Amino acid sequence: MPLKDRASKRVGTSFMAALTLVLLSTTVLAQKNEFGVSVGYMFTGDRTLDPPSSADVKIDNKVTYEISYGRRMVDAAVASAHLEFLLVGSPSKNVKASNLLLPSNYSSLFLTPGFKLKIFPGSPLTPYLAVGAGYARFNQSDVLINGQPNRGDRATNTLVYNYGGGFELKIFPFVSLRGEIRDFVTGNPGLNFPISGGKQHNVIPAVGAVLRF
Repeated sequence: MPLKDRASKRVGTSFMAALTLVLLSTTVLAQKNEFGVSVGYMFTGDRTLDPPSSADVKIDNKVTYEISYGRRMVDAAVASAHLEFLLVGSPSKNVKASNLLLPSNYSSLFLTPGFKLKIFPGSPLTPYLAVGAGYARFNQSDVLINGQPNRGDRATNTLVYNYGGGFELKIFPFVSLRGEIRDFVTGNPGLNFPISGGKQHNVIPAVGAVLRF
């Protein structure tokens, strides 16, 4: 190949490489929004009715579904700050106790706006920390453990805050895989009888995918 043609080819290759880098950089900078879906598992742990000697309550662990929206507010080379809106739902958690007047199960819904701090957001593997606070709702089943109709107050509204962390692994320019664990700290669900302690910890490890745009 003539020297002139080889030089032209090198110039063309360099130009295309530079253009590709510019376009990729512009694309990354333009990705201020992210939409995520995840599936998790809620671990609540056993509870005790008040007074403590009355009965122990076993609450089964259950699958949860999560939807999140985030928007980058601050961007830097080592970290970025994001505003986040997170919705978490668990359709049904079975309740087992010697007191047969408790509801047989209840559902959970958490809505927690918050903030997320990502470390090295431009790297393929990005760890993050997250906190949030908002609204929680528990809905009792319409049937008691003994099979009779539940005539108690079936809805409980309470405050919730969450904290935790995780990581995102980029697999495509616009898509990442996500894994995280958070503790959603709420008031007690209404189970027709008082529960010892004023808080309930709902620990949720979850995995999912994130679309950036």
